[in-house]
Amino acid sequence: MTGQDLVIRNLDDGAHNIHCLCSKNDAFNLAQPSRNLTTLKKFSESESPFRIQCDLHIWMQSWCGVFDHPFFCVSKLDGTVALKGLIAGHYQITAWHERLGVQKADIDVGEGLENRVSFSFGQEPGEKQLPKD
Repeated sequence: MTGQDLVIRNLDDGAHNIHCLCSKNDAFNLAQPSRNLTTLKKFSESESPFRIQCDLHIWMQSWCGVFDHPFFCVSKLDGTVALKGLIAGHYQITAWHERLGVQKADIDVGEGLENRVSFSFGQEPGEKQLPKD
């Protein structure tokens, strides 16, 4: 989230560098030459996911999204997610994939409703509202 520390730690015996390719926040490109070296960074602006890479090892990369609210998550290995703590209201939920892009769906959150949204990056997302058990 905005203002939260991003902890970057080298746990390897070899050197790495951290090249942050953000656009709204301050980009950086710094070395971590030794094991157990830790760097802290903060992002002040919300920003769509951007790549962070190691220029020394081209296969090493990560994606970072910065949000100004706590309602985000990373999917489990099976692709499922759960957002908890939303108050009743109308929302737009966004699914992002590093290669396949963005999909959005509208949901209504209310007492006694459980929302299930299914995103398929080859089709339009679908929505169901089911009674809570």
